[in-house]
Amino acid sequence: MRKVVERGFIVLALVLLATTMATQVQAGTCTFPSLCIEYSLDGGATINQLVTGSSGSTIADSATLGSFQVTVVSATSNSPGTPSLAELLSATLQIQNTGSSTATLELFIGDVNFTAPTAPPGLLLNSHIGGSVVSTGDYADNSLSFSSCVDPTNGQDTCGTSTPLGLITAGPGTPSINTAASFASDKYASILSLGAPYSISQELTLTLGAGSQMNFSDNSSLTPVPEPASIALLGGIVLLLTNRLSRRKAKQA
Repeated sequence: MRKVVERGFIVLALVLLATTMATQVQAGTCTFPSLCIEYSLDGGATINQLVTGSSGSTIADSATLGSFQVTVVSATSNSPGTPSLAELLSATLQIQNTGSSTATLELFIGDVNFTAPTAPPGLLLNSHIGGSVVSTGDYADNSLSFSSCVDPTNGQDTCGTSTPLGLITAGPGTPSINTAASFASDKYASILSLGAPYSISQELTLTLGAGSQMNFSDNSSLTPVPEPASIALLGGIVLLLTNRLSRRKAKQA
């Protein structure tokens, strides 16, 4: 009887684990695997697919999302990556709140099946966003939050939609978009261990006042960090060259 109960617990644990992994593989509505842009409106729990394409490709679309008129939102990635770079980029030509009150748009952008670079020795996750606010509409209540995520479980669009084990986040960056001007933000995260495959995703939460409009361009990138031994070797070479230069100047003097 005890063995039967123990086996029952083991089966239940395996079922729960399989369910969790399935949830991590596809957190939103996009078909796995793909490069995908999804969205939700005004903090709603419903996540809708905007545009999708093959992993490692370029996608773009224009759409009316609630009170938001989005003109050419695009994304591209270099999945499966290279030994020196894994990157996910997205941008818009224009986003405008055409409604009569303040509204919020949340974008989820991601790609999967990155196999390089990996760690150790170490990686740096860079999360950057920049853009401009147009001098029209009510932008006093505008706000922006942007994060980049690396998911070692290779989940689809997990940044902001789920919390898989080991999710690495850089951000959020929260540049001010309350005036008609340009803006930028950089956030970083160090990664000491990361195997393949993994996914890279972005979460952008944008609140705009009535009539306010803006654009943005962002990137999420992974680059190798030199090993401490390599840094020490480089420092030794620089020191040696500096000493030789100093001696040469002393002799000339």
